[in-house]
Amino acid sequence: MDDTPHAMRATITSLALTYACPACEVEVDCMVEAEEVETGFEIPLHDRFDICSHCGQLLDFGAMLMQVAA
Repeated sequence: MDDTPHAMRATITSLALTYACPACEVEVDCMVEAEEVETGFEIPLHDRFDICSHCGQLLDFGAMLMQVAA
């Protein structure tokens, strides 16, 4: 009998991001909805933009976040 657990791939539906505002360089943590695709994550339009809570700069995450091999 094999005691190795059978792992199933989980579907990721949101991501925790830490980003630095290019205008004021303050780091911000946020959650965005994302759909996992073969090359990374697609971000819906309503989660693509954010406003820096420190300086008010409009920020654009882009339509896609890429997975990077560790």
